[in-house]
Amino acid sequence: MAKSVDIAEVVIQRIRQGDYRLRPFPSINQLAENLRSNPRTVTKAVDDLVKQGVLRRTSTGRLHIRADGRNQTLQVALLQPAFSSSVYERIEQVLQHLVRARGWRMRPVGYTHWHDPMIDEALRGFDGVLFMPLAEDMPSAVLDQIRRAPGPVVVLDQDVSEHGIPCLRFDSPDAIAAMLDMLAVDGHERIACLNCQPTDVVIRERIERWQSWTQVHKKAGHLIDDHVAPFESPVIRAHKVVGEQLRAGHLRDTAVFCATGAVALGAMRALDDHGLEPGRDVAVCAADDMGGLAPFLRPSLTCLADPDWRPYLDVCLDWFAKGGERWIGPHLIHPPRMPVYVGESTSQFASTPIDSSQSNGNTNRKGSVKRRRHGRT
Repeated sequence: MAKSVDIAEVVIQRIRQGDYRLRPFPSINQLAENLRSNPRTVTKAVDDLVKQGVLRRTSTGRLHIRADGRNQTLQVALLQPAFSSSVYERIEQVLQHLVRARGWRMRPVGYTHWHDPMIDEALRGFDGVLFMPLAEDMPSAVLDQIRRAPGPVVVLDQDVSEHGIPCLRFDSPDAIAAMLDMLAVDGHERIACLNCQPTDVVIRERIERWQSWTQVHKKAGHLIDDHVAPFESPVIRAHKVVGEQLRAGHLRDTAVFCATGAVALGAMRALDDHGLEPGRDVAVCAADDMGGLAPFLRPSLTCLADPDWRPYLDVCLDWFAKGGERWIGPHLIHPPRMPVYVGESTSQFASTPIDSSQSNGNTNRKGSVKRRRHGRT
């Protein structure tokens, strides 16, 4: 049987890790069942924690975590969609480092849909919330939940600042023009735009930037927009869509601008499956670097490289430290510019057009090769 001091230490660790931020503190019987301990031993441990000021007991006997004493450490939540993403993993790593440097705690909280009760529980249960939305427009009901939250909330990677909610964008749409300019300098006259991500404000902006750039520079190219639903794979869809385009002989562009790095990954695999070499036969670039993975792909992916997120996240954490009293400055903050990482996916370009074969799905092209050093511009 566990000793009362051991049970008390388990409860303290759970409190420090934010385990009871998403649910009420359990009763003695619930704790005893969960910890597989005798209720009398659990009662002794709880009584000790009440004496230490860790817990408090109301007149009705209910137990609550005290809001002072040993529990003053701020608890921050990273509220994000519950699926694997290199971008989410990178944000979590950077944020964990920043939060721990302040002596705080950070807890990732996953949700699967806009009406998931985890959203409301996280918004109400933590001292500050960094909210990564699903890749679709945020419903008005969720915006209302954010505005009603008792603590400060910052929305990441989506702009809802018009509703008076602080937002942090990790990209700068204006930087897309710099990458497209680079393709034009390399001689590309037909630049397609490929999107397989769920369409939200960010994705629409990226497509619109491509559209306006091609119009201003009088470049040809067509939009391939076949987006998946949230939690479906844009990599798999991009592979399928590009393969269909090649088999039908519709993809005659010499370059493809992809809405995300995940879309570019599927597109490059489809090109390779059809005998085309990304970077030599068709240039491929993307509007993000897949959470820093772009240089490690084969071929390495030309993309907009993420800036250093730490100064921007620190602004949000400074606001959390003040209890969200007053946000200073514009509600939308984002890097003023983003570097272009020039990878192998655009560094070689053969100037002859694609020869598409509808009979066997194989495509090839021969021509002179231009080479560019890989790095940031």
